[in-house]
Amino acid sequence: QQEHVLPIKAVVSTQSTGTDQSSFLPSKICETSRKMLKLQEEQLDAVRESVKQDVTSSVRDSVKSELKSWASVAANSSKPTDAVVKKTVQKAVNSAMESDSRSKNLIMYGVKDHLSTEDLPTMVNEILQEVAYPVPEIMGACRVGVQKEGNYRPIKVTLFHAENVKYVLSKASKLRTAESSTVDFAKIYLAPDRSKEERSAHQQLVMEMKRLNTEKPSQLHIIRNNRVISFDKKA
Repeated sequence: QQEHVLPIKAVVSTQSTGTDQSSFLPSKICETSRKMLKLQEEQLDAVRESVKQDVTSSVRDSVKSELKSWASVAANSSKPTDAVVKKTVQKAVNSAMESDSRSKNLIMYGVKDHLSTEDLPTMVNEILQEVAYPVPEIMGACRVGVQKEGNYRPIKVTLFHAENVKYVLSKASKLRTAESSTVDFAKIYLAPDRSKEERSAHQQLVMEMKRLNTEKPSQLHIIRNNRVISFDKKA
């Protein structure tokens, strides 16, 4: 506060000595502004470094996981050449980067496919309002796949942070009870942006869940943490 308000003693001193206040005050304000801008820049640098470390750590962990899986296979085979090792490392890095990119995406299924490109973000935001508060900012949204008669293409939604995606997905069940005169939220469901391999594995889980629904109708079967778990239905 002392930097923003000129002390009374200092004002009196300048008046008594005849110092020109018109030149003194602007210089004081400029000095304070420079200090504030420097502090803000330091804070931004700290945020940038924190985000950089988080992303680097995520990619590094993914690469380690990929290489660990490859090493267990290589241990039982002939000694790999330098070219094979280099190719494997590059593949692991690419896979990790793709995984990091996908972590900021979520897929919306069941949204009618008659919307124009301009209307799509509005619809996506309306859906997010039903499950998340505050509503996370949308980086982008687009349809994926080929349009076919009677089918609704999924919408890939990109958010700014992977944590926002996790939060939205954790609240997605709210769509089952959401009400609207214009949108059938009960037919819309949200999912992570899975790779081809992950989609195949998830489809196997879905088939298993459907089998259990038929064989054990007295229980509730759901997919959680990449496996099917069953509960006794409440009476």
